Amino acid sequence: MESSQKEVEEKIVHYIKKWDWLSKLTHFGICVLGISAVAGGLFVSVFLGFDNNIPQWLFKLSSFLSSISIALLTAFDMVNNKNKYRNAWRLLNAKYLTYKAGKINIYELINWYERSEEIIGNINFNYSSVKNGDKND
Repeated sequence: MESSQKEVEEKIVHYIKKWDWLSKLTHFGICVLGISAVAGGLFVSVFLGFDNNIPQWLFKLSSFLSSISIALLTAFDMVNNKNKYRNAWRLLNAKYLTYKAGKINIYELINWYERSEEIIGNINFNYSSVKNGDKND
C-alpha cells in the first residue's frame, strides 16, 4: 500500500471516530438539556404557589435553566445536527468496511467521504425560533 493511500485511510478512520464521538456527545447534550427543561418546568409548576419553605430564588433559577435548555435545543437544532453526524458516520463506516473487504477502491472511498461531508453540511442555527419565540408565521 502506498504511503499516500495509507494517509487517506488514516484520515478516513479519524473522521469515522470523530463523527461517532460527536454524535454521542450531542446525544448526551440533548438528554441533559431535555431532562433539565422538563425537570425545571415540573418543579416550578408543582411547587410554586404552595405555602412551603422553598426560596423564591430557586423557582427563578429553575425557570431560567428550563428556558435556556429549551432555547439551546431549539436554536442550535441539536436533534437534527446529531442525526447528521450519525448518518454521515453510518455511510462512511459502511463504505470503509466495503473498502477493507476489497469491493471498492480508495478513490471510491474518497468519493463516499465527500458525500458524508455533504450530509453533515453546516451547523444549523435556527434564528427564527429565537427571534419569534418558535412561532410559525
